Amino acid sequence: MIADLLLFVPPLLSLYLWWKGDEKRGSDVLSTFLLTSGLAVSLKLLFRVGREIGLDPFAFPSLHSALASSLFFAYLHPITLLYALLVMSLRVVEGYHGVVDVLGGFIVAGISYWVLKELKKRIGTEADRKALHYGIAVTVGYFSLFLPVEYQVILTVGLLLGAVIVYLFRFFPFVDRLYVYYARSGEDTGPLTLAGGLFLASTVGATPLAGFVLGYVDTFAALFGMLKEGVKRGIKTRFGLIGSYTGSVVVFTLLKGFYSPYFLVPLLLIAPLVEYHSELDDNLILSLFVVGVKAAASA
Repeated sequence: MIADLLLFVPPLLSLYLWWKGDEKRGSDVLSTFLLTSGLAVSLKLLFRVGREIGLDPFAFPSLHSALASSLFFAYLHPITLLYALLVMSLRVVEGYHGVVDVLGGFIVAGISYWVLKELKKRIGTEADRKALHYGIAVTVGYFSLFLPVEYQVILTVGLLLGAVIVYLFRFFPFVDRLYVYYARSGEDTGPLTLAGGLFLASTVGATPLAGFVLGYVDTFAALFGMLKEGVKRGIKTRFGLIGSYTGSVVVFTLLKGFYSPYFLVPLLLIAPLVEYHSELDDNLILSLFVVGVKAAASA
C-alpha cells in the first residue's frame, strides 16, 4: 500500500515543475515515467515470471521499482535515489518481488531514459508525445488482460474523464502548456481520442488488444516514419508501414497464449494497412477495427 501511494510522486513532481515553468525537467520526468511503464509491463509479458500475489501474475521486472527509478534517472538527485531505493526495498519486504525483480526494474528505467534522450535528439518533442501515447496505451492494455469487461469499462471511463478534465482545464496556464506540449497543438485531440478509443474497445472486452495495437503498431509507425523521413511526414510513408508491421510482430509475441494465433495473425496483418490507408484519426480507426474484429470473432 505504501509503495502504491509513493508512485504518485513522479507525476505530481512533473506537474509541480510544469507549474513552476520548468518544462524541460517536467517533461523528462513524465515522459520517462510513461515510457518506463510501457516497457516494464511489456517485459513482464515477454518473460512471464510467475508469482502468487499482486494485481498481475508476473513478477519480473518490478513495475513499482521501474517507475520509482524513472524519477531518479530523469531527475538526478540523492533524494530521488533514496526514493527509488525505498520503493524497491518495500516491494521486497512486502513479499511482492525478489531482489532480481527490483534490480530489473531499475535497469528498465535506465534504458527507458536513455531511449527517450536519444529519440529527443532525433525527433525533438515528438519523442515525449510518443512516450505518452505508448505508455498509456500499453499499460492500460496490460492490466486489462486480467480484468473482466465491466472493470475494463470502469478503467477506461476513468482515463477518458481524466483526459476530458485536462482538456477543459486549459484555462490554467500551466495546464495549457502541458496539453499543448503533449498534444502537438492546443487544438489537437490526440490524448482525447486515445482515451476514447480505449473506451470503445472496453465495451466488448477488447481493451488489451486495442492498447497493444495502439501502443506498438501505431507508435512504431510514427517512430519509423519520423526517424527515416522526418517529423513532418511521419506515419504515412513506406517506413511507417514497416514500423507498423514491426509493431505487429511485437504484439503477437507479447500476447500469444492470451489469444488464439488464428485470431491474432489476421488482425495484426490487417491493422497496419488500416492505419496506413485511413485518413481518420489513428486512435479511433484502429480501436474501431479491433472492436469489429473482436465482435466478428465472438459472433
